[in-house]
Amino acid sequence: YLVQDEVADSPDQIEKLVKTNHEALFERELDSWYTDPSLWPDNRSYAQFKEWFEVECHSVIEDTLDAPIVDDDL
Repeated sequence: YLVQDEVADSPDQIEKLVKTNHEALFERELDSWYTDPSLWPDNRSYAQFKEWFEVECHSVIEDTLDAPIVDDDL
């Protein structure tokens, strides 16, 4: 996920961002494993999120495709 530089440079800001958005992040990750939400765990609390996932921040993103970047919202 992309975040602003100011956020990525601050562990406290990352923690706040993840805590605020943990439900959506949890569901996106679960959906990449099983597309049937009935198979997802009922407990999707922040504590459970932290047990299941490790958050890492990286300052560089490499585009490895030889194609233009397209905005799907346009």
